[in-house]
Amino acid sequence: MALLHNKLCDLIQRSPDPYHAVEAIRETLGFTDFNLSSHKELKAGKKYFLKKGGFCFAFILPSKPIESFCLIGTHIDSPALKLNARPFVKKGERIYFDVDRSGGIMYTSWLDRDLLLSGKIITDKEEKLVRHDSHHFSIPNCPIHIDREKNDKHAFDPTKELLPFVTAEEKEVTLSKILKEKTITAFDLYLTPAEKGALTGLDNQILSSYRLDNMCSAFAAMEAIASSKPHKNALIGALFYNDEETGSMSVEGADSPFVMDALEQICLLTGIGRLGFLQVKEKSAFYSVDVAHAFVDGHDLKFHANHRLELGKGIVIKRNHSLHYAYNIQLEAHLLKILKKKSIPHQFFAPLTGKVSGSTIGPHVAARFGIPTIDVGIAIQSMHSARESLHIRDLEALVRLMKEIYVHVS
Repeated sequence: MALLHNKLCDLIQRSPDPYHAVEAIRETLGFTDFNLSSHKELKAGKKYFLKKGGFCFAFILPSKPIESFCLIGTHIDSPALKLNARPFVKKGERIYFDVDRSGGIMYTSWLDRDLLLSGKIITDKEEKLVRHDSHHFSIPNCPIHIDREKNDKHAFDPTKELLPFVTAEEKEVTLSKILKEKTITAFDLYLTPAEKGALTGLDNQILSSYRLDNMCSAFAAMEAIASSKPHKNALIGALFYNDEETGSMSVEGADSPFVMDALEQICLLTGIGRLGFLQVKEKSAFYSVDVAHAFVDGHDLKFHANHRLELGKGIVIKRNHSLHYAYNIQLEAHLLKILKKKSIPHQFFAPLTGKVSGSTIGPHVAARFGIPTIDVGIAIQSMHSARESLHIRDLEALVRLMKEIYVHVS
């Protein structure tokens, strides 16, 4: 357990964007690739891996016919900057990247940081992943003696201030030259913080890194499925969605029917018909795993006084009666039984009464799939910042719970 945070940091370094995350998870797990169009026979007890762009699904077939699905779902996208269709803007002699935010970033935390260019491109010959490690980029800040209101009431203007610097030289700049590709037909490219994760605090208890939301949950799901053995009658699976930070409304997001179509096809390939598939869904469970906001001192009035989340206090079980989080009373009872039996600490979260909270993939899955779903996770600080933080004890608790979910199928 002591090395979990190192393994998480390694996964994040290999996964600057969802496309690279899919490949990192695939390489780590080593499951057999599964293609929906192949129609190959699926073998009982075998481990398979399905991917689609920035989404992937790792699953293990039971040793006997499928009677239920036990699914853990996370997302592998994080708030980021993405290059626009015309990726450069010239201001005087300087050239900057033309970007837009993907998800709700905390603007000022991204300034004066080394940013990595990565993602996917399509050339005239192939579709490939790229990451430009040889050069980093940064967004310059305005100094305090120029903008003297910066610390008091400065309103950040992303149109004018969110400009990653490329070069001060008067010359033609293209993505083809930067990435050393002759022809780039299309691209989906990200700029993300390049700094490695590190332990902080007097006792090295706090892990600080970009992409803890939600790669810490993806890491826990990956660790759990990697160490799991085939269940007798339940298909156990880990889903790694894309586009949660922008609302899940995509083919690779949780609002897509793609996963249910894939699960039905898996059932059909193992001899279970349409009626059987619907009956399997009725006996299934989905655990939506995402981080939650830890309490921040000095901002007391923005948090529910009776549901303040603390770092180091273990698993968070979420409730939101406006259904911004998924909730199921039977699944909560099942989780509490596991947590008590295995002495895994936990706490409960509810948003401030009358205030809109964040959301997760959970409500999308519950409404789209019709499968009992519950939202859980761990608490982190500085969510959506370029540098978030968690307590390493919470990471350990999350990995333990994810493994127990696959053992104690509800």
